[in-house]
Amino acid sequence: MSQVTVGERILVHLFSSVRFADAFECPKEMTQDGIAQALGISRAHAALELKRLRTSGRVAERMAHVAGAKTRRKVYALTHLGAPHARALRDLAREKRILLLVDAEERQDARGEDAIAALKGRGVREPEAIQLVLTSDVIDLGEVRPAAWTPEIPFPQPFVDRETELESLKVWLASPAPLAVILGVAGVGKTALAAVTTGSFHGPVWYRKVYGFEDARTFTAALGDFLRRIDRPRLRNYLAGGRFDAVDLARIFLADLRGLFLLVDDVHAAPDVAGILRLMIETGGDVKILVTSRERPDGLVVPGRPAPLHLTLGGLPADAARALCVHLLAGRADGVERIVSLSRGHPLALRLLAHGPADGTAGEAERLLEDAILDGLDPELERAAGALAVLRKPTTRPALLGVSATQLRRLVRKGLSVSSGPGHAVHDLVREVLLPRIPPRAFQAAHRAAAVAASKGNDPIEEAYHLEAAGSPNRARSVLLDHGPALLDSPAIGELARMLERLPPTPESRLLLAEASDRLGRSDDARALVEPIARTPGHRHRGDALLVLGRIASRRNALAEARGFLADAIVAATGRRDRRLEGLARRSLAHVLRKAGDLAGAERELSRAIAILESTGPPRERVRARLERATIRLQSGDIDTAAAELEELIVDPDRGPREDAAIRSNLAIARFRMSKVAEAADLFEASARAAEQGGDFRVAAYALANAADAYLAAGRMDDTESALRRAREFAAPFDDPVLESTILTNEGKRLAAQGATSEAEARLREGVERIRHTGNVPSLVERMREIAAFYEAVGRTDDAVRWRRESESLQHGPSNPPPREGTV
Repeated sequence: MSQVTVGERILVHLFSSVRFADAFECPKEMTQDGIAQALGISRAHAALELKRLRTSGRVAERMAHVAGAKTRRKVYALTHLGAPHARALRDLAREKRILLLVDAEERQDARGEDAIAALKGRGVREPEAIQLVLTSDVIDLGEVRPAAWTPEIPFPQPFVDRETELESLKVWLASPAPLAVILGVAGVGKTALAAVTTGSFHGPVWYRKVYGFEDARTFTAALGDFLRRIDRPRLRNYLAGGRFDAVDLARIFLADLRGLFLLVDDVHAAPDVAGILRLMIETGGDVKILVTSRERPDGLVVPGRPAPLHLTLGGLPADAARALCVHLLAGRADGVERIVSLSRGHPLALRLLAHGPADGTAGEAERLLEDAILDGLDPELERAAGALAVLRKPTTRPALLGVSATQLRRLVRKGLSVSSGPGHAVHDLVREVLLPRIPPRAFQAAHRAAAVAASKGNDPIEEAYHLEAAGSPNRARSVLLDHGPALLDSPAIGELARMLERLPPTPESRLLLAEASDRLGRSDDARALVEPIARTPGHRHRGDALLVLGRIASRRNALAEARGFLADAIVAATGRRDRRLEGLARRSLAHVLRKAGDLAGAERELSRAIAILESTGPPRERVRARLERATIRLQSGDIDTAAAELEELIVDPDRGPREDAAIRSNLAIARFRMSKVAEAADLFEASARAAEQGGDFRVAAYALANAADAYLAAGRMDDTESALRRAREFAAPFDDPVLESTILTNEGKRLAAQGATSEAEARLREGVERIRHTGNVPSLVERMREIAAFYEAVGRTDDAVRWRRESESLQHGPSNPPPREGTV
């Protein structure tokens, strides 16, 4: 019998786990229990031998997170003294001469290396084979049996979020693609997602966690043992003969893997395993293979076979992390937000913090995150990851950030970066770990490069963001001011306001921020920004401030106030000989006069405005002036002429999203009055979409409220209710009495059509009272006519006559106001 001590056997065993010496998460084989189980000794015996090895300095003990364990445990690893001794023992096993029993009748002498190869052919892992060779002089291959168990699938408790990824995996299960890869850093939840996916598969499932000492023979032998237990023994019998030919294996795989789900965990740990999986895919059999990996296994992509599904996991969103934390704390309500913040959505870090002391383990969680993200990153690759980490949006041109194609591929392989339709970016988890590590000068340089990339991509919001982060707030503000008009009429209007609020203010930026704030429904904030400028005589921007205040008042339907501001703006403009400002102010004043019912005054001011704007204003102002003229004609009853001009404007190349929305809305009014209600409804819906695209949610609300009236006239009750609901949602931030009155009135008409008479009457009355004192006479007259028509329909003739008389006494404008509120 070979004389090898238990201590030496422990050293040989731990040699297989050298790569985990400094890892945060270690395999169970490095614990006392794992060592005792592998060597077939008691735990007490293992503890005694480990104590001796620690005393001699050959083994080190530390606390670490152990795969599958809920708390940290003691693990053991070889030191710089123990590793050479273990290596020498392994070499001794390979060179040893032993008597190898092939079967009961035949004996042959063989070297240890040959014996180890024969044992591996029987499905024995290499570490266990070396242990057998070290401890035995005679080996009977007929009596050797590999581990006859397959680890249970590690289902997580609980499992949160990952709905999108799960749905993608379910689609993959129903597709012909044989392979799916879940990629991500250590501890991010790859195994949990893979395990949950098996629940959607109806058939046998085999789970195998791969370690660094795994090779093709041991992996295949373990699979053969599983297949034997489900009455498919051919692979097990074939391997028992010591053969291992790719052609034979492919034939067996094609027949015996049909209808199976193979879950291979941590495939990156053993390249030989990837080779066997590739062979399975090449056979073209009916098998589903789901692998998890810290690096993308490109060798598994087989030409001619359906492309594999690749999923890259990031951290959990805050809500999901919070739900998982509450479960892990088991009733402890305190500390949830702290744990969620420190974990940054990383599931393993979150579990560690939840199971640790209330005031501890934060440093260890930080180290875990850094180990998971930075493992295998050289300085240049870390710099490339940092360059992507400063971005808020994916980039389509990483080269502008100094990130080479090779570096990008390496980041994608490691699961730190994703490349998709919108471009290239790193996960939020990676960003949060990397950004605090970037030196200040490198941080600013990365933001400057990102600003250049954003400028070349014509994205002024991102350019300004990166310029401010790079320490150039004045340049950031200049970028926003240069692109201000276009940003006001875009979905980026909210970002524009947020950026301007962060930057040092100037009179110009205050005016732009006020306009943006009012369009976002923050009229009080908008007025506060520009009123000090408007109250300062001689201020060079006083006229612009008065114009903004006039527009704000007009949108609130405070028409008398708006006329005063705009008249003062015209005086200021003429005093400074600012023709552009005068033209804008007169056009806005024409809009206010039209809303008040003074069509003659509106025509007069608009004629002056058009004459000025044709020579001084930008092309979009010309479109707005023509639109105002068409709206005046529509309100005066000249429907055909108004519709013709609106048809021309709807194809004008100088219009923007906001103008497009107003044109379609007013054309819809014309079509409604022509009794083309279906066409009107479609135009109102198109107007709402254009307004939303242009960031003008007030106009979108008007369009939807009017669409509801058109749907009601067409008898489409479900569409009527949907349009009113959406109009309410868009109108919520705005204090606009005419908009609210429009919604209330059309809600009343809907209720009347449904037979809810008392509720309908209440809504219609609310619609009248909401604008009774705003000065918007045409709208008030129309609301009164609506309620008069309601009373006539329900047989209350006296009430109907009273409301009609009141509307006629108020009407000073044309006899046919528009059927609903238009938008410009």
